[in-house]
Amino acid sequence: MEQIKQYIIEQKDVAGALAMFRKFANEHRQSITGDLLLRLAEVGDDYERMRDFMLQGYRDPQRDVLYRSLLRRLYGLACDWDLRMLCSKGMGAYSDAAHRTSTTMFDHDNIRSTLEEYVQNVAMMSLDAELSGVSEEKVAELYRTHVQNLNLLFEYLLIAPQWTKGDEAFYSELLLSPTIDSNDVRVLISALMLSAMTEPDYHKLRTLATIYEQSTDETIRQRALAGIAFSLPHDLEELFPEYAEIVGRLCDNPVTRKQLLEMQIQVFLCMNADRDRMIINRDIMPGIIRNQNLNITRFGIEEKENNSLQDILHPDAEDKAMEELETNIKKMFDMQKAGADIYFGGFSQMKRYSFFYTLCNWFAPFYIEHPGLSSVRKKLEDGAILKTLINDSPLCDSDKYSFALAIASVIDNLPPQIREVMSSGVGGAMPTSDLDMQSSTYQQRIYLQDLYRFFRLYNQSADFQSPFDYQHHPEKFFFANKLLKNPLLNEQVQTLERYLLKHDQMADLMSVLDLFADPSNADYQMLEGLLAMKCENFLDAQLRFERALELQPDNPKAMKALAQAAFYAGNYDVSEERYGQLLMQHPDDNVYKLNHAISQVYNGEVDEGLATLYEMHYNQENNRNVRRALAWALLMKGNLDQAEAHYRQLMDKPLAADYLNGGYCLWFKGQVKEAVQWFCNYISSVRKQKAKEIDGKISAKPADRQLREDFHNDASLLNQYKINDADQQIMIDIVTGEAS
Repeated sequence: MEQIKQYIIEQKDVAGALAMFRKFANEHRQSITGDLLLRLAEVGDDYERMRDFMLQGYRDPQRDVLYRSLLRRLYGLACDWDLRMLCSKGMGAYSDAAHRTSTTMFDHDNIRSTLEEYVQNVAMMSLDAELSGVSEEKVAELYRTHVQNLNLLFEYLLIAPQWTKGDEAFYSELLLSPTIDSNDVRVLISALMLSAMTEPDYHKLRTLATIYEQSTDETIRQRALAGIAFSLPHDLEELFPEYAEIVGRLCDNPVTRKQLLEMQIQVFLCMNADRDRMIINRDIMPGIIRNQNLNITRFGIEEKENNSLQDILHPDAEDKAMEELETNIKKMFDMQKAGADIYFGGFSQMKRYSFFYTLCNWFAPFYIEHPGLSSVRKKLEDGAILKTLINDSPLCDSDKYSFALAIASVIDNLPPQIREVMSSGVGGAMPTSDLDMQSSTYQQRIYLQDLYRFFRLYNQSADFQSPFDYQHHPEKFFFANKLLKNPLLNEQVQTLERYLLKHDQMADLMSVLDLFADPSNADYQMLEGLLAMKCENFLDAQLRFERALELQPDNPKAMKALAQAAFYAGNYDVSEERYGQLLMQHPDDNVYKLNHAISQVYNGEVDEGLATLYEMHYNQENNRNVRRALAWALLMKGNLDQAEAHYRQLMDKPLAADYLNGGYCLWFKGQVKEAVQWFCNYISSVRKQKAKEIDGKISAKPADRQLREDFHNDASLLNQYKINDADQQIMIDIVTGEAS
């Protein structure tokens, strides 16, 4: 069915698509129902009429529009057919949803009345409770029945076929209506998101856009915006221009553009949850755990009674322990403030409660009356800790449920004083940072963390395409979607590109740069050049920076980048010229001086370069990079004894290049055995460095290939000392034998 969809998009051939459909239907007779075949037959009949009219010589000015409508109908049919196949598999989230909803009527009037009656019943029950009292069982039954109905409606929307204009109008009005519960709206928006992610449907997407634009509830708006971002289709903008219209309308709003950028970056931050967990476990938690001389009370953290002997031996130990605790907590808060998902590591182990086996519960806002918390409410008496979770906790909703369920499961075994603290609601929840919990940024972050947990931890998550899984679903990187190629987003795109470059997300950066390519823009050329530098394509980087400098001749960053790229590319005439220009502006910059001098040496101006290097070495005797450059210049000059002396001084903390260049020096002096040892050390150092770069796995080049490349790169130096091809090959053979 995916092949049929792609054929419709690429070939725009109704007859060919009909033939593919009929072949597919014959091969899947067991699972295809009559309504799908009827729709296929209707499209086929309409196409035959169109052909007959053309054969009879009729000219129809609307023929192109009608033909396109047939393609759109076929694509919608393919989506519904695909969804029907998912529901008929016999297992999985979609088939479970189809089975559970098969006996329930979901007409518009029924849906509206069910949701509105719930709100009315809650209001009436609250009034009755004030007047005459209502039994707890009656209250619990109201919420239990409603959640059951909501779960069914969620699953009904999950497997809903392509919507009509009427469906769009109904759900847009319903989900913006003040007569239904806002928690229900949040849940149903998530269902729409999952449905539109499964099969594209511009009516559902437009409903989400309407809710985002018109709702006054920020939690609802951010859920709707996430639904839009994650369900944007690829390659459908020509067949369905409605998608481009939706995105264009949203991009007209500068606030929306900002929120889309924040959302994409927050997606990346969620994806780093495992890395953040490692940092917390390795660098932060040990410091907190070490401070065992502290008690947690309802009034906060207090010190235990002093140990007099400890006070004598280490009088400042308690102050240091408190300071270390505060420092580590601050580190966690700083990570949280920057958007890190600091609680995923702990709460990911707490999603095995039966509560999380219900699909809808993963998207439920946290509220005390949820039937899944009935046992928790009983054990926590007046529920003060639950109120704290709602009002003050920085946890996402999923983790709030985990926390409450976990507390209820262990509270009977806790000491009385701890139970007292928790019952009071003081200090019972996670501490919060200074984040504004009402802001769109915070609401967006919390919802994305909920989604991340669902797509990572739900027992049937494999049935859904995770927007956090770029490895298997690269199309989920929504800022690389052609629908977002809007000039109004240029500022946000450039910010995102700098973020990706900073965090070494090269594949994502290339996707964005390819989509928003603008050769006439200096910032674009700079980013392309920086990407090339990261990938060690130094010549390409040089060309990019040259173009950026042409576009912005006074750009100091472009000048510096060009000098560096030319230097690494081995174009020392360019690097000498550019570093010379930079030195005129910054005569005391030691990096510019050093690279300019090295460029002079490579360009044959050895005496000029040496003069600068001698001066720098005199003023910075302990600068190892200056010593390296000086040793190399002396090697180029032919002063082998002085060069050797400098290389030997570098051996206390050598780089791989020090062994290679020092080996050259010894080889040229005739100390061949020692040169072989230095070359072997060089190969070993390269291998260790490569192992660090790729998590301990050796992936360096074989010794012979590595040395052959190095000798080729340094051919001018070897020729200067009359090291011919035979000498080089013999040395490679000797070192390879030793290194193996």
